[in-house]
Amino acid sequence: MSELNTTLLMVFVGIAGLAILLQSFVLLALFMAVRKTGKAVETALDDVRDTLVPIAPLVRNARNTLDRISPQIEVGVNNLVAITEDLRTQSADVHNSASEMIGRLRNQINRVDSMLTGVLDTVDQTAGFVRNAVSLPARQLGGILAALKAITNVLRGHDQKEPADHSPKDQDQFI
Repeated sequence: MSELNTTLLMVFVGIAGLAILLQSFVLLALFMAVRKTGKAVETALDDVRDTLVPIAPLVRNARNTLDRISPQIEVGVNNLVAITEDLRTQSADVHNSASEMIGRLRNQINRVDSMLTGVLDTVDQTAGFVRNAVSLPARQLGGILAALKAITNVLRGHDQKEPADHSPKDQDQFI
């Protein structure tokens, strides 16, 4: 058995040697691939660096400008907030004043309306009184004058005839 063991051991050592050799080739291929990829990454990084180098001062300037302007912007925003609050307060005051003025105007309009209504009622009553005071005596005087005229006509002996302003054709018409 020893010869068989020796043969098996040699076959096993040979297979192990071939596996190690195969593993060495695989590692060599991996090394070559990693090296090639490393060079490609380095080239890409150089391109990115070349692109970013001119942009870096712009970014620094923008950051410096933003750092310099940000307090002013904050003050401006705070001022706008204060102005907005003042405008709201003043708007509410104007609204309240306008409402109060409208209420006072309504009261004055109602007062003037009641005053004008009273004046017009008084004028109407006065006109009625004047009409009665003037027209009643005028009618009474007209009646007295008509009675005097009739009495004088009777005493003179005149017959009362119909006025001559009617024509004989008018007798058939009634209006």
